[in-house]
Amino acid sequence: MKKIFLFLVLTGFVFSANAQTSKRSSVKNYIKYGEFDNAKEKIEQVIVHAKTKEDPLSWFYRARVYHAIYNIDSYKKADRSTEADQNVAYYNKLDANPLPKAIESYKKALVYCIKDAKLTDYDFDKNLDRLKYIKLVQDPNTRYNNQEVLGFIYAQYLPVLTNTVANQGVVEYQKKDYKKALYLFEQAVVLSAIRGTVDTFSVYYAAHSAMKAEEKDKAIKYFKEVKNLKIGKTDDDKAGNYYFLAKAYLAKNDTVHYIKTLKKGRKLYPKSSTLLVEIINYYITAGKSKEAKEMLLVGTKNEPNNKLLYFNLGTIYEKQDSLTKAVEMYNKTIEIDPNYVSGLYNLGALYNNKGLAMVKEADEIPPTQQKKYDAKLKEATVEFKKALPYLEKVHELDAKDKVTISALKGIYYTLKNMPKYEEMNKLLKE
Repeated sequence: MKKIFLFLVLTGFVFSANAQTSKRSSVKNYIKYGEFDNAKEKIEQVIVHAKTKEDPLSWFYRARVYHAIYNIDSYKKADRSTEADQNVAYYNKLDANPLPKAIESYKKALVYCIKDAKLTDYDFDKNLDRLKYIKLVQDPNTRYNNQEVLGFIYAQYLPVLTNTVANQGVVEYQKKDYKKALYLFEQAVVLSAIRGTVDTFSVYYAAHSAMKAEEKDKAIKYFKEVKNLKIGKTDDDKAGNYYFLAKAYLAKNDTVHYIKTLKKGRKLYPKSSTLLVEIINYYITAGKSKEAKEMLLVGTKNEPNNKLLYFNLGTIYEKQDSLTKAVEMYNKTIEIDPNYVSGLYNLGALYNNKGLAMVKEADEIPPTQQKKYDAKLKEATVEFKKALPYLEKVHELDAKDKVTISALKGIYYTLKNMPKYEEMNKLLKE
């Protein structure tokens, strides 16, 4: 048997030995002297015994045992001796996952503290009215089995436990074990609610953990809470809550609530670019060009220097064969950012495609109409010359892009610039 003197604060709280069985009395002493191996063995017998299984003190002791086993590493930090290392290693083997048992035991203790038949099977996790317990505690007519234990848990243990659970949730989240993180953040939310408070930090991370763990229903549930609590310092943060809730709906293929949530968020936070862009992307993906164009035009008023908005407008106008407007939008993107590859490429490609279409038209002109054929090729050459500087700039910025090289090769051939044509041809072969 190993001993570890990890003393827990017991100031101001006296337990009546007369109200406990001999086993439970021994558990109290094992806890006092840090003999958690013996304490664990005995307390597991106590909580199933007919006389003590519904006594809050039994579950309180069990909670303390597992809470102490979880906190065993803090002892090592205080005592760096070899003996401390051996003790910590020994006690860590007592239970692979002690924190959930500590949480469960504190909850059981709280339930049995109140003398109310309706609470015998009370489930803090499933009960939607999380404030029911605190209401009972605050009710002067409530009768207790052990009010002292309840007061002690409330005053000293619940605040510490809530922080411990939330902090472990952060650890699991950083390790990307999102299912574990979700469980812990959910427990922190419940433990806070038992005390009549709202842990907004844990609500927020429960939502994100649920999303990453692909617990879609829980993600929706917690993001709704995040939204309703208006968590966030700025309007952009609060608008983001609507964005994540919408994404949770989309994960369930619920496009009705997805777009409804985005629109509601936009109404409350009209300056949010995150919500605007998401709505635009949805309309574009859904092939709703008219709606997308309307939202993009709204966006350019709010964000006149957002090149992506103008770029998307350009692509819509181009698909609608409004080429003059498309050119205007693409030009706007490179006014904002002269090195914006997508804007440069689309503008060059637009002119190049116009030229290629004219070459095709020329090929369909009968040989007897040579002048008409030559005139059409001349028109095509004008378009190729317009395309050239934009595509050359793209090639300068991204020398390995084969699509651009291929387009330039064709233009150089048409313009009879054979050295450049050969250069592009060589690059394509490489």
